[in-house]
Amino acid sequence: MSRRTLQIAEYFVGMVTAAALLFFMSAVLSDPFKKIAQLLNDRTVHTTFHDWMLILKVSIPSGLIWAALWIWFKGCERKDLETYFAKAR
Repeated sequence: MSRRTLQIAEYFVGMVTAAALLFFMSAVLSDPFKKIAQLLNDRTVHTTFHDWMLILKVSIPSGLIWAALWIWFKGCERKDLETYFAKAR
């Protein structure tokens, strides 16, 4: 295999890994976050300031992880396409 082919494969594996982790986060975490948001906004349930701070402590790191994975995915995608379409030397 040529070096170019290995680079393309490496970036492709990076894209697949990032996409798999993004899918995992969206599939596993969307329902719990939806339920927590509904619970916190339910007038019949008493929520405290501590409850709201707890959801912030969980959602901010989750959002940062999501953003980092998205940037990783887009970076691998760009490098993969640049390598693929680069003129052979």
